Amino acid sequence: MTLSKPDQPSILKRPTATAAPAVSGGSGSGASLSCTTGTWAGDVLEALAYRAPESLSYAWTRDGARVAGATASSITATAAGSYRCEVTATNAAGSTTATSAPHQVVPPPSSEFSFGKLKLNRDRGTAKLAVELPGPGEVTLAGEHLTAVGKHPVAAGEVSLKVKPRGKAKRSLRRRGRTTVRPNVTFIPTGGEARTRVKRVRLIEKRKGR
Repeated sequence: MTLSKPDQPSILKRPTATAAPAVSGGSGSGASLSCTTGTWAGDVLEALAYRAPESLSYAWTRDGARVAGATASSITATAAGSYRCEVTATNAAGSTTATSAPHQVVPPPSSEFSFGKLKLNRDRGTAKLAVELPGPGEVTLAGEHLTAVGKHPVAAGEVSLKVKPRGKAKRSLRRRGRTTVRPNVTFIPTGGEARTRVKRVRLIEKRKGR
């Protein structure tokens, strides 16, 4: 667009992006993401060229689809996916949109786990409970009348947790030669949320003289 005066013609251009906006923030679901404005060319006063933005607006996409209601410079990533921000600069000559590079948000690590074989030690009245874990984190075994134990595996696989009675359960085991306990097994994956399952375990101890 050219604005002319008798002796001073001037040029008004729509905004020109010189650097794309950038997204920063975490990589897990629930992370807060922020978008920079990007860089926009300014006016060239000596050439009477006007192109600087008068206003900026924001939009966000996830996996190529618009995120409804996301019109601010920051957003909470409520789901995994590839996020981009779009900055639209506007002046009297029109609008130009610049788009960021993708920012990946990954799903939370799985906290699902399963129980494996239970190996009884009848001489000591204890047991070893196998637990199959999906990845690194912290796994603990605890419960009423049980000795708490914990491990910190660094990779997916099977770990063994000792089921050892104490207090009332131990006295019952010594008196009757057997007792039933219900340990709570909790797994907290690295960067994820805890999950707890209960396992019914019947402990047996050889009674002296038998």
